[in-house]
Amino acid sequence: MFTFAGIRTRTFLDQGGGQDCDIYELSTMDPRFEVQFTQDGRHVITLDGSIQDIWGNTWTGGGTYEVYVARWLSVDTAVLPGTPFEVGNTFTPGVVTSPAVPADISVRFRLAPPTRTRARRLTVR
Repeated sequence: MFTFAGIRTRTFLDQGGGQDCDIYELSTMDPRFEVQFTQDGRHVITLDGSIQDIWGNTWTGGGTYEVYVARWLSVDTAVLPGTPFEVGNTFTPGVVTSPAVPADISVRFRLAPPTRTRARRLTVR
């Protein structure tokens, strides 16, 4: 049975921005439902529940949800996004992963010349 319903404003900001606001949540407030994943990878969670509002209406919900759990991975590019280049400059595609792990990384960028000519898209592997 749910014992808490409310709207909480949560903000998740990182260097790139982005946020979620006014998330409606239901909770049993029961610590038995607190989960800490012990392994990375795909997990499947199945939920089924109902709640009764103050007018006596019963609302049901649930479903099956896939959750992917992984450790934090930071990918830093050798050239910062938005770096201006002048004629004759060289673009050196490169990345650093932290923690250092094997990775298959594609670097995609768009060359946008200052004229009305068509922009070129390139992928480097």
